[in-house]
Amino acid sequence: MTEATRLRQICLVAPQLEPVIGDIAAIMGLTVCYRDSNVARYGLENALLPVGTILLEVVAPFQDGTAAGRFIEKTGEHGGYMAIFSCADPRERQRNAEEIGVRTSHVIDRPPYLGVQLHPLNASSVLCSCCSVSSSRRTASVMPSLVAHAFRVP
Repeated sequence: MTEATRLRQICLVAPQLEPVIGDIAAIMGLTVCYRDSNVARYGLENALLPVGTILLEVVAPFQDGTAAGRFIEKTGEHGGYMAIFSCADPRERQRNAEEIGVRTSHVIDRPPYLGVQLHPLNASSVLCSCCSVSSSRRTASVMPSLVAHAFRVP
């Protein structure tokens, strides 16, 4: 039997982080808990805000040719960009997706993190990601405060 999958994070995309982050924080009474410098490799900057047991992320491209930038150009606006789910075995979810014709667009395998992103052209135009963090190495994570928040089970 497959373990439960839970929504871990919703990602929005905007042309620039501000005023989006400032507006969301002010309206909802939230505070940025993390900025992940690793997204710079994709030409993005981001900010994450905790909302209950999930994270709300906003990404913005700072260079041309990014997937997020193409999304903005294609849709003509900002908005929902990615849903990220926490599960015990992202590779199992990847196999399940492939069985119904959904391709993998990207795999992030940086222990203790493993994430499998499904291709939006095959997944109803939604960038969907399934991820896990090895509990045995969770404390050695590069981002322990974020992992502690994002992967706790209520």
